[in-house]
Amino acid sequence: MTGFDWLEGLVDTETNASGRALHKRSAAPVREMLELLDNPQYNYPAIHVTGTNGKGSVVSFASAMLDAMNVRSGSFTSPDLGDLLSRIKVCGVPISETDFELELALIASLVESFGLTVPSRFEAVTAATLAAFSSAGVEAAVVEVGMGGSSDATNVLNAAVAVVTLVGHDHLAAFGGDLASVATEKAGIVTMESELIIGSVPADLVDTFTSRTTRTAQVLGRDIAVTEDLAAVGGRRIGFSTRYGSHEEIFLPMIGTFQPTNFALATAAAETLLDKRISEEVLLEAASSASLPGRSELISRSPTVVLDVAHNLEAASELGRTLRETFGYEVGWVILMGLTHSRRADEFLDALGDGSLDQLIAVDMDVEVQVDPHVIAEIANSRGVPSIVSPSVTDALAYAKLILQEGQILVVTGSHYLVGQARSILVSS
Repeated sequence: MTGFDWLEGLVDTETNASGRALHKRSAAPVREMLELLDNPQYNYPAIHVTGTNGKGSVVSFASAMLDAMNVRSGSFTSPDLGDLLSRIKVCGVPISETDFELELALIASLVESFGLTVPSRFEAVTAATLAAFSSAGVEAAVVEVGMGGSSDATNVLNAAVAVVTLVGHDHLAAFGGDLASVATEKAGIVTMESELIIGSVPADLVDTFTSRTTRTAQVLGRDIAVTEDLAAVGGRRIGFSTRYGSHEEIFLPMIGTFQPTNFALATAAAETLLDKRISEEVLLEAASSASLPGRSELISRSPTVVLDVAHNLEAASELGRTLRETFGYEVGWVILMGLTHSRRADEFLDALGDGSLDQLIAVDMDVEVQVDPHVIAEIANSRGVPSIVSPSVTDALAYAKLILQEGQILVVTGSHYLVGQARSILVSS
């Protein structure tokens, strides 16, 4: 049996609702596996990124900055968009199947030989990834938390830099029911020696993070500020400042209104790790090379198709803002939507702002954790938005392209699973 065969036999807590309910979230299984490998995760400094939204973008930006400065980086994002190896990169390139198989096979043999706790799929991937970074000789790793912080599988790092992008309302039920509890969970990645980068966190919760370290903190709005943010052809022109200085005339080739803040946070994190200012030349190279699939991604211009993994209210609000600012209020939206984990379509549409929504196609994604697409369509219809249910992503895309008219754009959103399936189809065609 190969390492990949073993991996596929594990409980998938990312897509399997019953598996998530039965498998207790903890860093212990990963720590147990890595200890038998002499803790390879301590062989390189790490930037550890948590937050409600923006984590993947910050990881991609920060690792691209390190690569542009000839610092050999490893990056790990979650979840993937249908390709496991795409979330694990060394110097911006996905790890090879051969290299990852070696790490998985070793992890599998340790679990069996030593009678370790059988990990979830995500825990096994995390352990193999952190070991693979050491094998590849990375000089720094940038790692995205899967969910939360304290109880996440990635929380086996002694983070040199800990980043919290945003404390928002997603996963409230999982972490105590209020923002203070969410902040406490996310603060679990901070060690006494972690430098802190704090993004959009309510002022009364900042101390939840700063109290856990003896090192300094840079806080958005105090030490980090976006000083310019203008829509430009094909992206945004921004300026911002960090503790290490100001940065002007940076072009981001992406339309998302949330990306200037993410880029500033990533710069602050990379500068803090290296303890020096990063030049504009490096930032421009990083901005152009960073891979951000599914993050307000303009994947086609004829017809216009935007992919966005927005799956909570804060992200939906930013997506609506991005669409209106980029394409104007007169442009209509045809939306392919799929939601997961009991998220409410009415709240999502409220956050998105459905005044420009001409038609909604609720998609059966064929994943256990999805919200019933018939419920989504019924809610949209009750709001006066013409809506249908499509039995598959392939059918939904074909129908959307058939009905799309001049002056309309196609938007695919609501779930990583939906965006991943749609992106694969669109790229291959």
